[in-house]
Amino acid sequence: MLPIFARTATTNIKLKVVDACALAAILFAEAEATYVLEQLDGANLLASDLLDFEIANIAVKKWRKKDLHYGQLQNALRAREDIAVTLLKVDYEASFNLAIQADLTAYDASYLWLARHYHAELVTLDIKLQSAFLSDIGR
Repeated sequence: MLPIFARTATTNIKLKVVDACALAAILFAEAEATYVLEQLDGANLLASDLLDFEIANIAVKKWRKKDLHYGQLQNALRAREDIAVTLLKVDYEASFNLAIQADLTAYDASYLWLARHYHAELVTLDIKLQSAFLSDIGR
């Protein structure tokens, strides 16, 4: 299904899994946006097929907390379309097991599963998820 991402000895395509909190930093112009952009630079981005729902949920939380105005949130959500991310189906049973093993939410575990499955780096601002990924690298 992903022939453009097929890895061979001669290809050097950088795959990175990006989670919702990292992408939200860019979309909502958060302080960490520059860091996330640097981490994503030049990579083919992968994410769970639930990414856009997670981004929308972050927007709802920001609206309820009055962090941004409605129009700003709408613009940020529309800007998501300008960021090329391949949305992929996740093995939810495997994510469930990873969530239990690493004490993560099932949503966060889905990004860890993708990073494992596609032998990709993980870009996240979530310390617990990042820690699980870093301890997982040797597997």
